[in-house]
Amino acid sequence: MSAGRLEVEAAPLPADMIAVVGYEAIDCTETDTGEGKLVLKHDRLFGLVTTHGDIRPADRCSLGLFHDDTRILSDYVLRVAGGPPRLLSAEAPRAYGAQIDLAVRDLRSAGTPGIRSTPCTSGGSCCCLTG
Repeated sequence: MSAGRLEVEAAPLPADMIAVVGYEAIDCTETDTGEGKLVLKHDRLFGLVTTHGDIRPADRCSLGLFHDDTRILSDYVLRVAGGPPRLLSAEAPRAYGAQIDLAVRDLRSAGTPGIRSTPCTSGGSCCCLTG
């Protein structure tokens, strides 16, 4: 810095969308109803997920995890070996959390594992296997 002159660093260029997230843009033309969805809310976070707990596909712009008016998660899906899990029940007993019970196979019998997913906006999400 010389006397009387202030040197300013150039601002970084915006990041390339494809390099950051893997796609150029999301076409948000598809509208979605609240039917078959779970809504979670905590402070300035809210989430809208399917009854399976998924946020998929990314162009369903009503689904996601949002902070204020910005969607910060646009694609999330639980995958298990043997195909997509079958929905047994889904509920949101608290505003900030849900409980989703899934069967790994179509016919749940003794010894067939199940999954209990508890997505929440106040501390993450967890899944546990049930028997």
